[in-house]
Amino acid sequence: MKPAKIRRLVHDFYAALAVLLLITGAFLTFPELRAALLGRYGFYMPDIHNWAGALFIALPIVGAFFRGKENWDNLRRRIFRNSRIQWRQIHLSGTWMAGIIFSISGVIIWWEEGIPLFLIDAMFLVHLWLAWLFFFATLYHLFVARKAIYVRTINFFKKS
Repeated sequence: MKPAKIRRLVHDFYAALAVLLLITGAFLTFPELRAALLGRYGFYMPDIHNWAGALFIALPIVGAFFRGKENWDNLRRRIFRNSRIQWRQIHLSGTWMAGIIFSISGVIIWWEEGIPLFLIDAMFLVHLWLAWLFFFATLYHLFVARKAIYVRTINFFKKS
């Protein structure tokens, strides 16, 4: 499989996981919303969120096994290609940093045993504020990428 195809697949699966994590995270943060929309408390919601988070951590690692060196080289070129900072460089760097911070804070919140309560609380706040930032960044990302999304959607249905 070509590296560009692998990057596209990782992006699409990562985006789907991110949306699932945003939705389940909103349901966990606002139980009243969960009860109103689902008609019940939904005890399975934390499990869905936690396992989707585990996949969120695993996906780039799995993607690295398929043409990993070429993809890493491509990512490094796209982030460090010139000295003038551009939107794409900020977006890629921010996405990686957010993914790492989400992963660390999520594992600490999920693990719980033997971790001091103040650290769990601090990681929960980091996780929550980063989720809000990620929500608004996703809206901005979709706005900026709307033309590419439209073209990809049209091409997808032309092939069908």
